[in-house]
Amino acid sequence: MTQTADTKTNPFAGWTTIEDAAAMVGRDHSLIRKWANDGSIASYPVGRKVRVVNIEEVKAYDQQRRMNPTRRKRSS
Repeated sequence: MTQTADTKTNPFAGWTTIEDAAAMVGRDHSLIRKWANDGSIASYPVGRKVRVVNIEEVKAYDQQRRMNPTRRKRSS
């Protein structure tokens, strides 16, 4: 069987687990998971317990959130 350029490329290049992405951007993994659950960033399941996210997308969204933070209103 011969390999073409398509079979040699890694389909997960640039993708990492939610936990690793959180560590890379200095955020808690539950926040990255929330962004994925809300649809703000794309995530894909790998197996039963692991989801992967595109690290560049996470970095871009994180930077956007840091530039324009939204504050929750306190209830009295």
